Amino acid sequence: MPVEVPQPLLHAAKWITSRPPAEIRAKATRPTIDEDIRKHPTRWIGDVTRTSALGTLVDGALAFALEDAALDRCRSIELRVHRDGSASVRHDGPGYDPQRASRGMQRWPWLRTTCERELVLTKAVSAPVVTNALSHWCRFEVSTTRGVFSQAFYRGKPQCPIQRVGNLAADAPSQTLVRFRPDPDVFVGMSFELDDLYMRGLGSLLELPGVRLIIVDERSQSEPLVIDGARLG
Repeated sequence: MPVEVPQPLLHAAKWITSRPPAEIRAKATRPTIDEDIRKHPTRWIGDVTRTSALGTLVDGALAFALEDAALDRCRSIELRVHRDGSASVRHDGPGYDPQRASRGMQRWPWLRTTCERELVLTKAVSAPVVTNALSHWCRFEVSTTRGVFSQAFYRGKPQCPIQRVGNLAADAPSQTLVRFRPDPDVFVGMSFELDDLYMRGLGSLLELPGVRLIIVDERSQSEPLVIDGARLG
């Protein structure tokens, strides 16, 4: 005698056996961190119509330099605003670990070293991944005695793996460079303000005595601004 299957079970079986194809299910996966930042920039850095929002991107670009400074691996940092609307941070020292730099550009939260030399997992928005995600393009270049390593990104996505692009010249110093151009689709008609960068520089060098930050603005004929780190108290 046939067994009558309850109607709710029939509906359930139909739903279970009619799952969407794998390629459709894949599209429904959780967005990556850079996609979330780009989709909701105000959730991450606040009002993007404020010029100071660009300063948050500078904070992220400074992160590698400040970490090396906290470890006594850096004494000089240059923050440069270029005529093409991009900005760069270059710092001396033996060179930041390229693998860590690549991860920092793509992950959040991220591990960093504090001025107290403690390794912490931070959720601060002044992170390299925020700078990278909200930039039209971004790249880093690490020059070390082992070679020169670089990686490029376009709107948060890596365009290539870390590449060795050459050797360090015999008379060239080892250093680390991060350069980015804020995405004009996010920051419409905006440009960096020197006063904002100066105040951020002052805050960044607190508790970093012996470290010097030089701010260069290629858009003007003004002299570079120099900030020396100091210890509070």
